[in-house]
Amino acid sequence: MESAALIDAQLTMTAFTQLAGRLGGYPFVKVVVDRPGGHIHFINDARYSFHAEYIAAEILGIAKVELEAGIDDFNHSIYHAEDRRFYLGILALHTSDDRRMLSLETVEVDTMSGPMLAYFYLAVRAAVDPALPVLVKPANHSQEQLLAEIPTAEVPRIRAHELFSSARFVPLNPGSAHGRLRAFRTEADYRAAADSLEWYDIIVMHRVPDDVPRLAGIVNAHHTTPLSHTNVLASGWQVPNAVQLGVFDRIDAEQLNGQWVRYEVDPASDEITLTPTEDAVDVTRKPAWYAQRIVLEEPESQTSPITSLDRLRLHDRHRYGTKAANLGELHHVLANGSGRLLGFYQVRRPPRARQRFRPAARLLPGAAAAA
Repeated sequence: MESAALIDAQLTMTAFTQLAGRLGGYPFVKVVVDRPGGHIHFINDARYSFHAEYIAAEILGIAKVELEAGIDDFNHSIYHAEDRRFYLGILALHTSDDRRMLSLETVEVDTMSGPMLAYFYLAVRAAVDPALPVLVKPANHSQEQLLAEIPTAEVPRIRAHELFSSARFVPLNPGSAHGRLRAFRTEADYRAAADSLEWYDIIVMHRVPDDVPRLAGIVNAHHTTPLSHTNVLASGWQVPNAVQLGVFDRIDAEQLNGQWVRYEVDPASDEITLTPTEDAVDVTRKPAWYAQRIVLEEPESQTSPITSLDRLRLHDRHRYGTKAANLGELHHVLANGSGRLLGFYQVRRPPRARQRFRPAARLLPGAAAAA
């Protein structure tokens, strides 16, 4: 669609597809309700990335420079004013098996009242194809409390965790990797093969164990929370990581287990990319993190007696902790003295020959010549 928006017309599935952008694996359409005139605008994402830019250019007729100059007042008028003219939101499409639905959501900072939320929902609901269910997704705790006072029959709603659990693809950490695919249907299968895992492996499991070693990529066959331990690890390792329901069926059908593949997680896609390749990873070219791995000493796991700090030394850090060991060293130094306690220059050193007279030359004119 080349036009800037679909205005005062029914949003069908075809129109939604033409207008939609994509974020976090979900197609979405930005919507603006102009309350005084009762107009509704479904914005073309290819033309306008932000609600504010569309409103300024297409409705108010003001330049972008003018909008930016008064952006604070403008934001207050669209997100916080009780008598606001514009109601802004996003319609996201969620697909599960043969079922499709739309969620309607405002931005988190929006302070709509209960009646305002109800008006916004009804205005959007009236403009969307009746065959597509529309449910309000609360954007913050305040909206959850406001909606609790409104009958569900009047304003249907759905929470974030309910939507999250229905998504077939969730891009947790975007990126790409080239490696060997290793699929384990059970944790017992994984434990049996754990010693054979290499840095270039891409692991596929229903739930990846928290003690998984550093790998090239992770695919979760079941839903996991975005802040789970393994997801945090994947983010820190900067490796691709995603939830992809039904991935085992695909691996079996294409016989990908144990094969070299290119794996990509793209938030703009509908699913992960697993492309078989004949190019194997050069296993002799280990990444820097593998070649220079940090080996931690095994901590003391036995019961240690309570000991005075002045009896501890640095070598006790694995039994009593680093802080206690360092304090013990400090007690020792304060009690016995140290020529290096206050730094390098506390230790007397003979001057180097070429520097012997330089200070004198700077302080006393002619001193160097006399020397």
